[in-house]
Amino acid sequence: MKAKLFLFAFLLTLFFKRSKLSEVLRPHGVPLAKKTLYDPSKDFTCFDGSITIPFRFVNDDYCDCGDGSDEPGTSACTDCLFHCSNVGHVPMDIPSSRVNDGICDCCDTSDEYNSTAQCVNNCLILGEAAREEQRRQQEVFERGAAIRDEFIKEAKNEIAECEMKLQTLRKEIAVLEAIKNEKLALKKTAEEKERIAIEKHKLKVDESNKARTEEEIAEAAKEDQKLAEAAFIDLDTDGDEKIHFTELKPHLRFDQNKDGEVSDDEAKFFLHMKEEMDLDEFISVGWVIMKPYYFAGRDVSDFSY
Repeated sequence: MKAKLFLFAFLLTLFFKRSKLSEVLRPHGVPLAKKTLYDPSKDFTCFDGSITIPFRFVNDDYCDCGDGSDEPGTSACTDCLFHCSNVGHVPMDIPSSRVNDGICDCCDTSDEYNSTAQCVNNCLILGEAAREEQRRQQEVFERGAAIRDEFIKEAKNEIAECEMKLQTLRKEIAVLEAIKNEKLALKKTAEEKERIAIEKHKLKVDESNKARTEEEIAEAAKEDQKLAEAAFIDLDTDGDEKIHFTELKPHLRFDQNKDGEVSDDEAKFFLHMKEEMDLDEFISVGWVIMKPYYFAGRDVSDFSY
């Protein structure tokens, strides 16, 4: 393990030295991606195209270009950036105002190349610490991903089990629904049979009651006719098979105004305003009017015929 770390440190040191050599071929503060824009063999043209100056004016601590492109490694121009290569660690850009200000901002000390600051290049140490932290975070991420995958696997298994249970329950529900529908059909059939039986029974009862009622009515009609005939005989005092209104006058029960006697009109009232009435007419017409008066104060059960 120690041999691997030593080899890694050696390779990083070698890479750093080679990178330092390549850096002398471009001005301070210029990122590698813009190296070709700073060619010492040619005059320098400002990025905004405003002017062209001799290359020796680049990083001469005087701002010639309006966009500050001629001073990437000094603080001469405002609002410009200085690029720290930070070989072995993370490259970064800082405001050019921090260049040579006596404070080490770049871990490769490139921002203090012309100051008295005692800067130490610690990019390898910081880079290794950053990479170690990245590895640690990667391990945490991988462990988390593994746990997540395990949770996902367990969740999928639970979902599959729930789906199987759901399918089973759906089948059971379908069976229960079929049983319920079958029982409902049987119940409906039984209720229909019961309804028909009840209607038939009710019809029979109604017919029986109707017959009994008709029979009772007929019987009552016969009884009433017998009463009418008996009353007719009782009132036909001369036996001529006709009731004359004069035969009613002796009976005070026909005294409607209660003056103590039965007048001619009061007697004729019970004969439908006629003077006399035979049996048939009496039964159909006269008896209906007379019956309440005839039995006034008398018990029908005591009336013989």
